[in-house]
Formats: sequence, structure tokens, C-alpha cells
Amino acid sequence: MLEETFAQLVQYLTQVGWVGLAVAFGLGLVVALAGYRLRLLFFFVVGFYAGAVTIGPLFAAAIDAPQTAIIFGAIAGVIAGFVAVRLYFVALFLVGLLAGASLLVTAVGSVLPEAQAPVLIAAAVGGVLGGVAAIALDRIAVILASAWVGSLHVAGAGSTAVYRVAGITESLWYMLFLGMLVVVTVIGVLYQARMFPQQRYRYDRRHRTQR
Repeated sequence: MLEETFAQLVQYLTQVGWVGLAVAFGLGLVVALAGYRLRLLFFFVVGFYAGAVTIGPLFAAAIDAPQTAIIFGAIAGVIAGFVAVRLYFVALFLVGLLAGASLLVTAVGSVLPEAQAPVLIAAAVGGVLGGVAAIALDRIAVILASAWVGSLHVAGAGSTAVYRVAGITESLWYMLFLGMLVVVTVIGVLYQARMFPQQRYRYDRRHRTQR
């Protein structure tokens, strides 16, 4: 699942222009370094991305026109982003679900590469455990997820910009992407853990409080 998510993001970033790359890089850097402080912004980014990469390709397959995926993906992303902001813990559960399912599926798939039933069971079990763990961990989960999501956009936009300007090979582009992803993720986690050590965020529909 994470591999598919990675591939969809890369495909989306390679189709956007320079302004889109700049926005993805800047917004990703902010989320990676201050995702816990800016929780609602982080979950808007999560919702935007989920809506964009899901709805955009569907319209692109139905309508044979240039930039269809980008236009309809952006519209769906904005809508999904606002939904994610309103449903804070649902969005957090979905982040944990994706991570847990991906990790357990990867582990089971490496042991039983030809089996389908164990992989499906692993996806279900890993998704539930990951979602519950994300809600239980709360602050830690938000820091880890925001650092990773922000770094994913920074690495994707940054490496794509270098690829366009310097004309590097796809292998070097991929290595640059992974290197930036790891470095920015580690920096984001360490920075957020140090700067936001004791706050816990609680959300309800009537008001938002911090303690």
C-alpha cells in the first residue's frame, strides 16, 4: 500500500508545473517541521492528497483530456481536506490504518509471496491495529505521520525539480528522493519532539482545546 501511495504521489508531482512543485515543497516542509503544532493543516494535507490521488485518476480514465487528473484531483483534494479537518480522529485513524496495513502486508508478503488470503488478513489486522495505535499514541502518531507526509512532498518536489533542471538519470533521481525523504523525516521528528514536548490536542465539534 505504501508503495502504491508513493508511486501515485510521484506520478502526480511529475505532472504539475513549477508553481505546483514550489507549493508542494514549501507546504511539505512546513508540515514536516511543525505538523503537530499545525495539526489541522497537516490533516488538510492528508485529506487533500487522499482525495486528489483517488478521484483524479478516475476522472482521467473517464475523460480523455489533458490535465483532467490535476483539475479534478485538486477539486476533490480540497473537499477531502476540509472533511479531514472536521473529522480529526477519523483522519488520524486512517493514517494509522494505512501504515499498519502496509507494514504487516509487506512482512507477510516477504514470507508468503504467492499467498493471497494471508495478505488480505494481514491488511485487515494491520489496518485495525495501526488505526487504534495511532489514536492511542495521539501526539507521537501525529508527529511521526506529519514528518513522513511532509517529507514525502519535500522529497518528491525537490528531487523532481533537480531531475528537470540537471537532467539526471532516473536511478539518481530515485536515490535523491529516498535520501531527501529519510533526512527530512528524521529532522522533522527530532525537531517536533523537541519543540512540542508536552502538548496534547483534544478535538470536539463545539470547541478545540489544548492542554
